[in-house]
Amino acid sequence: MTFTDRPYQSEAIRTIKEALRCKKNALLVGPCASGKTAMFSRIIQWLREYDRTCLVLLDREVLAGQTALRIRDYLGEMPGVACASLRRKNLSFPITIASRQTMAPMLKNGHKDIKFNIVILDEAHLVSHKRGQYKDIIDRLRDNYPDTRIFGCTATPYRLQGGPIYGPGKLFDQIDYKITAAELLEAGYICPLKWKYRASDLQAQLDQVEKMASGELNEAQQAAVLEQPKFIRGVYDIWRQYAEDRKTCVYALNITHAEKIQEVFRGAGVKTWIIHSKMKIYDVRAAIREYTEGSGVMINVGILTIGSDIPSINAIILARRTLSTALHFQIVGRGQRISPGKTDCRILDLCGNYFIHGPDVDNPLSVTMDDDHAPKQAYKICPICETATGMQTRTCPDCGFKFPMAEIEEFERQGKLRDAGDPGELVDAVPFSIEEAHYIKYVKHRVGHGESVCAFYYGVPPVGKFIGRQYLFTDYRFGKTNVDKSRYYWFNLGGKYPAPKNPSEWIARAEELTGHATVTLDVSGKKGSAIIKKVEGQGRETPAQAV
Repeated sequence: MTFTDRPYQSEAIRTIKEALRCKKNALLVGPCASGKTAMFSRIIQWLREYDRTCLVLLDREVLAGQTALRIRDYLGEMPGVACASLRRKNLSFPITIASRQTMAPMLKNGHKDIKFNIVILDEAHLVSHKRGQYKDIIDRLRDNYPDTRIFGCTATPYRLQGGPIYGPGKLFDQIDYKITAAELLEAGYICPLKWKYRASDLQAQLDQVEKMASGELNEAQQAAVLEQPKFIRGVYDIWRQYAEDRKTCVYALNITHAEKIQEVFRGAGVKTWIIHSKMKIYDVRAAIREYTEGSGVMINVGILTIGSDIPSINAIILARRTLSTALHFQIVGRGQRISPGKTDCRILDLCGNYFIHGPDVDNPLSVTMDDDHAPKQAYKICPICETATGMQTRTCPDCGFKFPMAEIEEFERQGKLRDAGDPGELVDAVPFSIEEAHYIKYVKHRVGHGESVCAFYYGVPPVGKFIGRQYLFTDYRFGKTNVDKSRYYWFNLGGKYPAPKNPSEWIARAEELTGHATVTLDVSGKKGSAIIKKVEGQGRETPAQAV
């Protein structure tokens, strides 16, 4: 096939060639849909001009045949394939596509002397420099041929445990070339993501799920939460409201979870498919082909997370929570490929992934990148249409809802919108004011189309002076951070577990809270606009103690 390099691809290929001439590793970072397969095919083509042998190592057997065909289309040469599920184990070709699951035992048992000049790691973020099949394969190949080069490609150059995949002592010493999602979006090479966040008590229940030694959530505990009938039904409900007319992919936690979701969709007469790792590879391919060519909902368990190429997907439902930032962006990146008639991809988040990782692969919330010094953004949810947007947004881009100005002004007052290079205005330091509140009154307060709790602080009763007021939130539409702070407030002032789920319950249970608190105020603002920074009470119970 005829292939014309995009400008950034030409620059990337040139840079990677220079890196591989000088050292034994190179790392290319580009978002999903940036054309990494096309770029490493160009590198293979260059190496073949010098009779170098190339191994492309993949994480999933289901991708081996697909990748081999794409390289054939790019280079006009069919590579060899080593993939047990395809019943092919040929390592004699100058270009070989192999799954790690097949390659590791082949090197260990029957092909101990095999050599390659270069190993290309598609989805290089899956490679641990400490342990695992990838490491075993690379170590054995370098034992056989010490000058073996390693070239990695990924959209997410970090791991759940261990942080960035590059640096001292790691497989890659640095990122040699990087193209950002923002650059691709501006050039029209990828489509934008539009986020919807459904707030419910599901998030609070998921917050209680234990974190495992691997860094991920306990799957059995998460399944017990997600498989409740109301949450299974919620997957269908959010699809019906926001994605009924879109090609939709649902990301489920496990096979049982996927089957329960499918049962609801089928009961409503919706065409669905399920794919998971326990299926035969030919059945997975048939389901993907039918889904790609038709319309309906694909319910997926861990298959369409890397390497999949279905450009027409324009709605993704996050029906599970993950603590892996790489997995999060690999999932939503499946929706960024451009396709005729496609203007955006709608991400429907049921489980709070948005507030853990953020919407921006270039600036993930939960990962500190060595080359990323951008200030982290804050986010909020429109109470009308559930669109997730930046904290500084004044008007919802989807429905036109006007966010309360007090919230925006406080965000701006704290300097969070200032340019990172702006040193800011120098002002005289004003000390904080500390007051003793002997009486606290809680009332419901309407905010837009939702409700919050307003706490009024007074001095010694019965006529104690007014100290200040503070807004407390139980509704995740106002942001997970606000709810988390309010939950902390509840336990800090002695409230019992669990925290109230709405303002009415808060007020009904207000007698659980201590009536005395130490209030710290920031009085550096305009006169009469002191900001409450901290409230300390005699807490009797915390979430950790209550569980």
